[in-house]
Amino acid sequence: MQLVACDHKIRTCSVNLEWNSLGQQPEALSTFLVAISESTSVKSLDLRNTSLGRECGAAVGNLIARNRSIQHLDLRWNSLGSDAEQHILTGLQQNPVIRTIELAGNELSPECLSAAGACPSCRALQRAMHCACFPQKEYASETESLPMVSTCLPSIQMRKLSCV
Repeated sequence: MQLVACDHKIRTCSVNLEWNSLGQQPEALSTFLVAISESTSVKSLDLRNTSLGRECGAAVGNLIARNRSIQHLDLRWNSLGSDAEQHILTGLQQNPVIRTIELAGNELSPECLSAAGACPSCRALQRAMHCACFPQKEYASETESLPMVSTCLPSIQMRKLSCV
């Protein structure tokens, strides 16, 4: 597995740290996330199944809020939990660059997953989030919006995220 793939001609990098225990080392994780938050070349960050727990929510939210180059962030299959919801959504509200964020398997509420990843006209949210916890309601048209729950963050700018 290649951990970092860089195209030096256009100065872009993809960082893949999936399936490790980075989240079990709080100091190392904090140092890493601060460094990545200041990076201008990382376009894709894969932190799938890296043992990110509830205590990592604020650090992940800060990464999302501060970084201006990451377009795809994969946080699937960690244990961020409900404590991280507001940090993630606040970070997304401040970040105009992230196009996709993968959050399935983090013990987050369906409302939060919807707020973080729904395109107003995207019926494919269930497939994009790889999550079975969304209602199975059929929407009348491609343009009908998925329901938003105001407790998550009603002012999040939905235009910047796209469904896969």
